[in-house]
Amino acid sequence: MTTRTSLRILARGLGWFSIALGTAELLRPQAAARFTGITAPPRLVQACGTREVVTGLGLLLASNPAPWLWARVAGDVLDIAAVGQDASNAVRTRKRSSRTGLALGALAGVLLIDLLGARAATQHHRRERAGQRFDYSNRSGWPASPDQMRGLAADQARQNHAAALQTAGARVPPTVWTPSEPSTSDSASPPPTGWSPVTRPSSGNPA
Repeated sequence: MTTRTSLRILARGLGWFSIALGTAELLRPQAAARFTGITAPPRLVQACGTREVVTGLGLLLASNPAPWLWARVAGDVLDIAAVGQDASNAVRTRKRSSRTGLALGALAGVLLIDLLGARAATQHHRRERAGQRFDYSNRSGWPASPDQMRGLAADQARQNHAAALQTAGARVPPTVWTPSEPSTSDSASPPPTGWSPVTRPSSGNPA
């Protein structure tokens, strides 16, 4: 099983390799093209160098190297396609260079390393995420403590009901025992067990 330490070592090694290769392609694009035996415009080589430097920095700085390793895999595929196209043109013009075959072989080897590393990093990251557990045992889901929240909704409902009755012109008894069935008597005798009284709103006189 791949460990975080081994992945970190692989990511740092590939990161520094990408930065070194990209810097060479940025500073000496023509020499880099001749070294690989291809004929490519300097701007194209420098674009590849920029990609290598960015990918290398991502591998060195990111806590999860998997996305940057997959970026290297995609870059390797593009490089192989470019070198292969150049080799095909060289065959047609009978200007084939032995360095082109070596470049394709080296790119294939680097692609294999990047692909294996990207798969291992992705699987390791998934295992870590699957093993995470979040502890919510100290949370109640309420904006205040249970003791402070207990009965607030019922009290508010009774007050709203009493205010609605008074607005409608109904006779509101001194004590409203339930929001749905107001008392038919002005007496404040307690209703069945479980109901709680709330004092009638003091604003205005009932009609």
